Amino acid sequence: YVTGGAVHVVRLSDGRDRTVGSAKGFVVARLTSAGLAYAWNVPGGGAKPGRVAWVTAAELAKALG
Repeated sequence: YVTGGAVHVVRLSDGRDRTVGSAKGFVVARLTSAGLAYAWNVPGGGAKPGRVAWVTAAELAKALG
């Protein structure tokens, strides 16, 4: 989930919640079995304001411990 520009991942089995990324402005995230993709626009980013980040499933597992 995304709140206040912080991108979180939650392990449902125990509720453990970790921030795995952040961005300013409107952020969209999509979780798949391969990992987590999230995208946002950079205010004042000019002709190409869009940004995309990728967090692998292994990185998510490490973040959750």
